[in-house]
Amino acid sequence: MLLERTSARPVGSMPAGSPVGGRPVGGPPMFEEGEYGPTRGYLSARVPLTYAVMVAALVDADVIGWDDVATPELVRYEVEYQVAARGMTAVYQTWQRLADANVRGDEWVMLCRRAVLDMLIAEGVPSGVDELTAGEMAAALMVHSDLYAEHLSTPVDVRRELTRLAYSYGVDALRRTAASLAGEPYRVLAPASDAEAHAWPAFCRRAVAGMLAADIRALAGVR
Repeated sequence: MLLERTSARPVGSMPAGSPVGGRPVGGPPMFEEGEYGPTRGYLSARVPLTYAVMVAALVDADVIGWDDVATPELVRYEVEYQVAARGMTAVYQTWQRLADANVRGDEWVMLCRRAVLDMLIAEGVPSGVDELTAGEMAAALMVHSDLYAEHLSTPVDVRRELTRLAYSYGVDALRRTAASLAGEPYRVLAPASDAEAHAWPAFCRRAVAGMLAADIRALAGVR
């Protein structure tokens, strides 16, 4: 929400965000020199946003670059700022555009996806991915992942993508995907070419098995 700073309404008298349980959910308005001018600022108030919407908030923010999303704290700041400055309607329009687009070749979109994922992980936001069975994880990759096999070459890559999918769709939706895939195996949409599509389901199963095996080895090493 953009606010105007005037002599009649100093910063200290402005709202700090909608109260939840008697506590404000945001800080005082923030004023910066920039495209909005020194007398305009925004009210920082956290509202529930999906992973995809937070990515969309960053994607069309043409005033930021990599340095502005290099840490989880900076990512959170930029997400809240862009939502406040541009408004949810503009952010949702970006989200709708991205939902229908092939973004694998767009380095900036992929960077924004990684930045928001890292932020949520750093903030300790549970994804619920470990509640899924191996079969449900594999089905999630088969149907929902838009990465190529080369981008899922390590257990870390696989876990990050599964975590992203869990943040994006929710574990209940991923379970439903697995259940429906059991009856409709042709729903699999491989991100690779048609010539390689037949190998995609088997690759996803191997990728998940490799990730889980790596988890077991890591646990054994700790003990």
